[in-house]
Amino acid sequence: MTDTLNQIFKFYDQIIGSFPEKVQLLVSLFLIFLIIWSLFSLFRHGHWIFIIIFIILFPGGWPASLRILEAVWSLIKFLFVRTQINL
Repeated sequence: MTDTLNQIFKFYDQIIGSFPEKVQLLVSLFLIFLIIWSLFSLFRHGHWIFIIIFIILFPGGWPASLRILEAVWSLIKFLFVRTQINL
């Protein structure tokens, strides 16, 4: 999984590297906002019930959920690091 995340981060760096630093900062902050907003909207609209049912009914649901949360957390940390570099 870390190889996939590293490829995503390298691709992000290649694309965002051509923009000025101020634009890089705004893009990183916007992506952080979008990720957090989508997670908030997922729980606000009641879809968390389906996630709990998925985790309970399927034996591999809990490890899969943990890996997804780990990937999202790594992505958010990466974007926060990018915003600190550009400040």
